[in-house]
Amino acid sequence: MAYPNFKQSLVWQKTASFCKSLHQSLQNCSESWYKDSLLLTASRALNQVALGQEQFHKMAQEQYLLDARQSLSECRSMLALGQEIELIRPRDQEELENKANEAAAVLYGLVKHLRKQTAPLD
Repeated sequence: MAYPNFKQSLVWQKTASFCKSLHQSLQNCSESWYKDSLLLTASRALNQVALGQEQFHKMAQEQYLLDARQSLSECRSMLALGQEIELIRPRDQEELENKANEAAAVLYGLVKHLRKQTAPLD
């Protein structure tokens, strides 16, 4: 399922939407360690999606997509921490977590699809 252009894939679009919303929500964050770490992790997820979408070998594609999903999990954890230490508003945290969950769900579906394609026939 390699795309000629990764930007055409739903999974890249969902992850990019999360990254853009995250960037906007963190504009007023005063703690650079938190903001930089979270944006770096989110951009890593986006880049891993792009790399996965451009792989022609299914196992390599799956690994990049699983890595992207892991990065989104890290983002959700950091968002929860940010709310607990009052670096991010609860409303923003909830919206961003929902966007990260949407992207992760699409990633999960794509990985599941790839696994079906590579499963041995009985």
